[in-house]
Amino acid sequence: MRVRVVTQPFKADDGSGDALAAALATGGYARLDVVVAWAKVSGLSRVEVALKAFRGNGGKASLLVGVDAHGSTKADLLRALPMFDEAWFYYDPGERTFHPKLYLASNEDGAWALVGSSNLTAGGLFTNYELGVELKLTLALPDDEVAYRELVNYRERLLATPAACRVLDEEGIAWLEEKGLLPPPDNGDGASDKARRPTKTIGPAVPGLRSAPPAPKPPAPVGQPPPATVPGPAPKAPSPTASPVQPGFWKLLSANDVSLSSSPGQMIVPIRFLPFFGELVEQPTTVSGAKQYERLFPVSYSDGNTVKTLKARVIHYVPGKDHARSNAEVRFTLHNRDILKTLEKGDVLVFTRGSDDVVGVRRQATPPVGAAGRWGWLGRSSP
Repeated sequence: MRVRVVTQPFKADDGSGDALAAALATGGYARLDVVVAWAKVSGLSRVEVALKAFRGNGGKASLLVGVDAHGSTKADLLRALPMFDEAWFYYDPGERTFHPKLYLASNEDGAWALVGSSNLTAGGLFTNYELGVELKLTLALPDDEVAYRELVNYRERLLATPAACRVLDEEGIAWLEEKGLLPPPDNGDGASDKARRPTKTIGPAVPGLRSAPPAPKPPAPVGQPPPATVPGPAPKAPSPTASPVQPGFWKLLSANDVSLSSSPGQMIVPIRFLPFFGELVEQPTTVSGAKQYERLFPVSYSDGNTVKTLKARVIHYVPGKDHARSNAEVRFTLHNRDILKTLEKGDVLVFTRGSDDVVGVRRQATPPVGAAGRWGWLGRSSP
């Protein structure tokens, strides 16, 4: 992973717009995904040539843009439409503001990302006081793969929020106008831009989002006793994944487990082995009512020839009550593409936990001695 701080607007700075143009022109990337709070003609016009060349060479580009604070006008959004292969807008009708700024270019082997304060505007890309971090990632490296996947997952979670995320097209722009979410055009009456921005109408918020923790109480003045403390809430009950940790298990890999096209990298683990992974962290409930618990941890992976330390993730997914498939699932992922490419249908993965609590994952050709079937606890004759 290569990291560089990107600053502007001093003349010696190589700002956000310059970094983006260089990545598109020389990075050899196949895809660009942009997530910003605002996009304006002023910024779109200044990256149009670079983006057109990128797409002309076969690259695909997407845009997810916010409409809070009326930062994008109808003219801005119409200008963006032909510049991207896919586009969406994001509007949370609650009190929260859509404020991320992410530029992510990628191909099969690597990725480039710019994360910071720069919107897709002339100010954000060139002339405002802005600060960002540029990442150049090699996806064969475990830490780089994890960083890339976290950026991708954040964008995908935004796109999977139907209460706030809609397709940006002419119909979507008409919807924004109807709801009063776009500022009226400047009619030359001298009204300030701020005056043309009506106050945000507060409606039902997107469900499943966190709230800010309570502000700490100020300290008591010198010479006075501190205020009486109020007992805090009872300890939170453990998630349904909290159970005694088990010593280990094995699993025969299916065709779907080793597929690189259908949910690549995700292996379905029988739910009976969930206690092996210990306590998982609860994630926000989705709009559909689904709940997810997950844990990211290192594993020691071996295949008989090599031993590597990799990052891994386990997910306990519980669908909403109205989901077509009502069964909960446990999904395990190794964050290393080279390793995933070597796995084949019929391989066996053996999961163990040492005295230092490190999870071991061993690939072998056959089930453990005396074992039969497709999976089982270690040291037991049957699942």
